[in-house]
Formats: sequence, C-alpha cells, structure tokens
Amino acid sequence: MPGNRGTLAGAAGVARADGVLLGQRTYQAFAQLWPNQPSDMPMAAFLNNTHKYVVSATLDTLEWAPRA
Repeated sequence: MPGNRGTLAGAAGVARADGVLLGQRTYQAFAQLWPNQPSDMPMAAFLNNTHKYVVSATLDTLEWAPRA
C-alpha cells in the first residue's frame, strides 16, 4: 500500500534515535497510551524502550521509564 511506505520510512528513522524529547503535555498523553500497546507494534516498542527527555517546570519525576 502506498500509505505504508511513509510509515515504514518514518519508523526506520525513529529506530535510529536514542532518545525522545517531549513537552510535558505530550509526555503525559504518551505515558497514558504507549505503555499499554503491544510490544510487537514498532512505535510502542521504540517508545517504551527509549529514554525520554521532558521539558517541564513542574514535573519532578517521570514514571514512564525504558523497560529493561
């Protein structure tokens, strides 16, 4: 399917990253969604196993950490 080529290319690019920079609101939304997704979903596997760097003046701790 033509639409999948962009998705596959994007996933390949993301897979080379060793961290994710997120704002507070995006982090909180992602932290609600991605840990509950199946690990065979490439984006879920990437996000759940990658360090997150969060820009926030109010968050003291991050509960959503990389899985070992």
